[in-house]
Formats: sequence, structure tokens, C-alpha cells
Amino acid sequence: MIGSTSIYADDTEESEKPKRKVNTLVGSLSDDIYVSGYGAIIPTYSRIKGEDAFLCGFRGGLILDNVVLGFSVTGLAYPYKREDFGNDSFTDNKPYVNFGYGGAMMEYYFFPKKQGIKYHEQTLSVGRIRYYR
Repeated sequence: MIGSTSIYADDTEESEKPKRKVNTLVGSLSDDIYVSGYGAIIPTYSRIKGEDAFLCGFRGGLILDNVVLGFSVTGLAYPYKREDFGNDSFTDNKPYVNFGYGGAMMEYYFFPKKQGIKYHEQTLSVGRIRYYR
């Protein structure tokens, strides 16, 4: 059986250690808080009234260490015919449907400096559904 033990002692004072320069897209608020940002197209699969639906949207925000503040928008990409959303009958002459939602988004990252991260995302949004021809 082979075993290994490593002990490392650093006798350098904290003030003597060189500061590592962190480059971000936006800059830094102080020596300890760095600001960056991201934006991404987000395709999403969902089931609406028992039918397959494809949603597409955009999400983006400013990254403040372990908190992201931004916005998120999502809309229906397919299907767009009302008859594809189940067997409900409709009496008007508007056979197409579209809807979307968007609003303020906040993400919190637990242990953001680790290789594997865990996060929680919350979006406060408003939306609209529209029938048209």
C-alpha cells in the first residue's frame, strides 16, 4: 500500500504576496469585487396543453462576484396554430397564437470559485398572449 502526505507552509506575509490582476469585460468596483457580464440565446422545450412546444429567448446580465442581475425574455417559436394546442374549439377567425414573457432576472451562485457550481435563478416577469390571423 502506498500513501502520500503533503504539508505546505507559506511564511510569506499577506501584504507581501503579489495581487493577482483580474481582467473582466466591465472592470472592478473595488479590489475584491469584480464585474463582468454575459448574454445568451436560450432555446427551451416545454409542453403546453399536452402538446410539444419550442420557446426561444434571450438572457443576459451583469455578474457581480456571485450574484447576476439582468433580464430575460422568452417567446413561443413553434407551434403557432391554435388548433395544435389541443381540441379546444374557437369561434373567432383568428387561427394563430403567440405569447411571450420577460422581466428582471437574478441568479445567485453558491461557491462561484469552485469547478462545479450550483445556482438558483429567479425571474419576475410579465407576459402576453395574442390571437391573430
